[in-house]
Amino acid sequence: MTELKDFAEILLLIKDNIKLVIFAFSLVAFFIFFLMNRDYVESRVKAFWYRLPLIGKNARLSKNLEVDDENGHKWFKSEKNVGNAFYPYFNDYNKNADSYVSATQYLNRAHDNSTTPMGFWHWLFIVVAVLIEASSFAYVIAGFTLTDASNALQIQTAVMIGLVISAILLVLTHKTGYQLAENKIFNKVLDERADYQRRTGIETSLTNLKNSSVSWKTKLNHLDDNKEPFIQLLNRLKDTKSIKPKYGLISGCIITIICIAIAATYIRTTVLDGYINQMIESGEYSTHTPSGSATGDDISLSLFDDGTTERQPPQEVIDTNKAAEDKAYSDQIDAFVRGSWATFGFLGFIFIVLQWLSILISYKAYMNGSESLEAYKVAKKFNSLDEFQSYYREKRDYAESIGQAVLNDLQSKIRERARTSHSGNEMNLVNNMQHRTFRMYIDQKDEANYEFERKTRQKQIDKEEQEQAERHRTDMIRNSSSQHTQSNQSSSGQESEPQSDRNENPRSIDDIIKLIEAADISLLSDKEIMDGYREIEARKNKKIEETPQERLARIRAEMEQN
Repeated sequence: MTELKDFAEILLLIKDNIKLVIFAFSLVAFFIFFLMNRDYVESRVKAFWYRLPLIGKNARLSKNLEVDDENGHKWFKSEKNVGNAFYPYFNDYNKNADSYVSATQYLNRAHDNSTTPMGFWHWLFIVVAVLIEASSFAYVIAGFTLTDASNALQIQTAVMIGLVISAILLVLTHKTGYQLAENKIFNKVLDERADYQRRTGIETSLTNLKNSSVSWKTKLNHLDDNKEPFIQLLNRLKDTKSIKPKYGLISGCIITIICIAIAATYIRTTVLDGYINQMIESGEYSTHTPSGSATGDDISLSLFDDGTTERQPPQEVIDTNKAAEDKAYSDQIDAFVRGSWATFGFLGFIFIVLQWLSILISYKAYMNGSESLEAYKVAKKFNSLDEFQSYYREKRDYAESIGQAVLNDLQSKIRERARTSHSGNEMNLVNNMQHRTFRMYIDQKDEANYEFERKTRQKQIDKEEQEQAERHRTDMIRNSSSQHTQSNQSSSGQESEPQSDRNENPRSIDDIIKLIEAADISLLSDKEIMDGYREIEARKNKKIEETPQERLARIRAEMEQN
């Protein structure tokens, strides 16, 4: 059979290139190992490069004896270069009990507490599925690629095309799973926002509700402690530009899978038709009587021993025999076709199941929060706080030992070069090198980072409070305008209050501001609200701090004007 022959040739091609196949699998395994142990591999390679004799980076850095006196801590700039290079490996594992609790809280608020990201076995399954799909596609299209080329070249081309199709399907199904998970969480946010609006009567956009300063990495996970659960979820979503379900990738993926399944089945049926025609021409499925026996038209019956008189069998016998032969032949062809179609259906079913599994894995592994993956590595990989602390203590000790080893190598090279230096400041630093350790650099760096983060957090908090106050004022003006309109409509049939009565006791600007700040604006007109907000903005911009005497003078002047 042509298809079996092509498949056998694919297996032979793999056998002939077994070393290349093993190398490809080894490369994939190393890549997966690198992704899972990236910090370890990178730090080892970087330490080797720094300490390499003659051409290593320490050999060049040791020539620079310039002193850095930042924040009162004296270091050679070359020493700080090494510290900066290896500090990130330590800082990634500089976690404590607060980090564990905060990471768990972040995952809970992002609804990722029960989600497991893509791991080694997930990726291994995907790689195997891609290879199975690629061989299947190559098996189907092997006879239709480069028809004028050699058979081996056709198979190689078919394998490459199969790999490309499988890779495209992998990316498409992966993204489709993510979009399904996003749609689920978007619908949850929208439903809970609608329920919140029904309960509180407050209508505002998701943009106004979102606090972009919330972050686990910058230790600002507490900014929305008192907010609604859906707002806490909103503050942690990856993409909040458009909080609405999307179906473009889902539709595209379904159409692509159906088209590929139909195309593969069509190609298989074409091959089947060609094979059936080949069987008919070759007579592979036909009924033959043994050689030398009478068949069909040459069957005769001797009536006499001398054979002088012969008589042909009745035509009914000949027709019956021919009909039986045709039926047996037709039954053989039908059985072969039914078996082929059953095989095609089973292969199509396997193809669709593989795509469904790829989508399902991506759907289950999708993490809603923009920082959930980092938080997961801190919290969910451990069964207890003691296990967490032990793991990170070991990682910190390892990172510190790597950094200290590279720093020691640099300092030994600096000592050798500093012997020719006559600068007292440089020699003093050289003589005190034993006190400048990588641990000391870490402590000084942490202190500087803490101060920087404290100032940054305060700026973010101040900015957020200002933005929320501005949004609150905008909502107040909008609501007051709506209430004023309703008040005018309800009082249209009643006698209006005399203008003279309104002017008898005009409200001072301070009273208006107090009512606005207390959100009690039912007695204020639109003009009073606008005047109050203008005065609030003016005082804020000019940073007015009135004394009691100035306040009395201003109120007296306003009363005189009125």
